[in-house]
Amino acid sequence: MIDDEPEPDPVDAELIAYLDGELEASEARSLEDRLDADPKLRARAEGLKRSYDLLDFLPKPEPSPTFATRTMDKIPASGAKPAVSDSSATTTTPAPHSSLALTQVQSRSEFPWAVAAGLFVAVGLALGVGYLGTAALRTFVFPPAEPREPSTDSLTVAEVRVIANLPLYAAADDFEYLTQLASPEFFGDELDAPPWLLPSQPLEVEKPADPELQTLFRAYRELPAERQEKIRTMDQRIHALEPPKRDRMLRLLETYAAWLHRLPESDRKDVLTATSSNKRLEAVREALLKQWIAALPAVHRAKLKGLPAEDKAQLLAKLRADDEKQRTEWTVARIQWESIRTNKQPWPFTDESMRKSVIEYVRAVYKPDDPRRARLSTLGPDGGDAARLKDALDRADKGEWALLGKAVYDFSRKYEMLPEPAKGAPIVDYSDLSPWPGIVKVMEKRPKLNRAVEQAVGKWPDFALAVHAEIGNKPFATFNTLKLGPCQMDEFKDDFRRGFGELRRKLNEAEISALKTLEGTWPNYPRELVRLAKVHDVSLPGVMPPGPPNLWEKTYNSPRQPMRPGG
Repeated sequence: MIDDEPEPDPVDAELIAYLDGELEASEARSLEDRLDADPKLRARAEGLKRSYDLLDFLPKPEPSPTFATRTMDKIPASGAKPAVSDSSATTTTPAPHSSLALTQVQSRSEFPWAVAAGLFVAVGLALGVGYLGTAALRTFVFPPAEPREPSTDSLTVAEVRVIANLPLYAAADDFEYLTQLASPEFFGDELDAPPWLLPSQPLEVEKPADPELQTLFRAYRELPAERQEKIRTMDQRIHALEPPKRDRMLRLLETYAAWLHRLPESDRKDVLTATSSNKRLEAVREALLKQWIAALPAVHRAKLKGLPAEDKAQLLAKLRADDEKQRTEWTVARIQWESIRTNKQPWPFTDESMRKSVIEYVRAVYKPDDPRRARLSTLGPDGGDAARLKDALDRADKGEWALLGKAVYDFSRKYEMLPEPAKGAPIVDYSDLSPWPGIVKVMEKRPKLNRAVEQAVGKWPDFALAVHAEIGNKPFATFNTLKLGPCQMDEFKDDFRRGFGELRRKLNEAEISALKTLEGTWPNYPRELVRLAKVHDVSLPGVMPPGPPNLWEKTYNSPRQPMRPGG
């Protein structure tokens, strides 16, 4: 992952180390002298400390009966064992001596995690030992400013919701960070709890009692303005989602907070003191990898210990590929449980003509039988997506169609497809660029082209899109209107135009008008056609899997789980 955020200021790094109790006594005294003499530096330190002190204000109410079915035992820890902590432990730091008096805060009790707990309790507890650093980060308190007693009476409903949800939001950077955490690489595969554990009503964090709300409000007011804005924006974006997606985000916040609580102290600190969202994600990834390795069978762990670094990396890659294959099969079994239980084929394979249509689509779009034009990745010890499709097709030949359906759905989201031209062959090689001699000249002057262009040779629309990204979007005025594919209705194949006819009947005037403004531009026009087709539940032939897009989504991306054992 590319981290384009600037490196942290060394002054901030020094302040964080000071607040964390990591400076030597002499270094701490030197910094305190500078804090005494420099009001701006002192204000900077106060801003950091106010963020660190947030959790000291968070309430720890009793478990809520509304969430009695949501037990912490069901919150996944990715194979990790809960960290053992001493509730009476204290943190010792160099004694302050300057006028910037700091007060040591000792001991913090914890709630047991073995019983059913409400969302608010679970997150409040998890964060109580987590967000923005270790207990040492909250050990010191700067002298309070002039007392203020803010009131929640004048808050809007949305503002009250933000304050009430503060224990949930405190552990997340922003909505984009949550979206990353929701991917299968992190916690995505673990979010969909079995239906008998999910509440029958949409998830809502219960409003705290007035004293608790007031305490949270004071804590929120102490946060820097930038952090407040990020929390408000995150809340708005979460609650703008449809209820199932919103509930999934709330479960993600709960799962993430519980996972943080269970981490060993050193790993938790690496996650929470990261200097950017990307670096925090990298720390989460490393911690999850450690947990995954710790959960491997003893025979694999023993073998890993004795291997050189290169051999160890290869074995880890193979073990992870095997694990991923098993997870994929489990996911398919989970969402297709009813079909498996009743020994029926899942949609769209209940119909012989649809089976044939899906296979024709796969072979036409991904070209698995043509090594030069094959689009699916072969990277990885397991052979990548190409091997996954081959296995799914082999299983389909034996009457097991669910894996093929899941693969087709996943690939349709991963690999972009645009319509081929009605006349002539699609542009898939450098020789196909001869109608644009200017492009050829530019490329001749640049022997080391973008790697994406080289890797896309022979593939449609990958090659054309890679050339467009390399040339058309660069400051070459001549090529800013490149048309490397069909971008007018009469340039598309007949079956695609028939599909558009069905879509056209569902478009409103505003959509039709916006679409006309894009006609003649590539790839914008065909991309917008595909987007509108998904919105209006229309499948465009040759570009999208056959059958309504919503049915693909419902069948292969549903949070449905296996039935309760014995139920």
